[in-house]
Amino acid sequence: MLTHLIENLLSRLISYSPVKPFLAGILIITLYALEGSYHYAGLGISYIQEALTRPDEFKTPALKAFFTALTVGSGF
Repeated sequence: MLTHLIENLLSRLISYSPVKPFLAGILIITLYALEGSYHYAGLGISYIQEALTRPDEFKTPALKAFFTALTVGSGF
């Protein structure tokens, strides 16, 4: 649902399709810089394996889901 929400929002804000991934990429890089790490970038397999042995706080899966939805919803 979040992916479709982001996709619809970007379609309403930006009419020229090739610009959507470019601007979203800049947004993603900025959000990673503000977050302070690249913990939520990539597949995150090592973090998934770690989560199976040691539970983490709620923000980790929520931020991973947000960054993934933003990436997929913007056309990457």
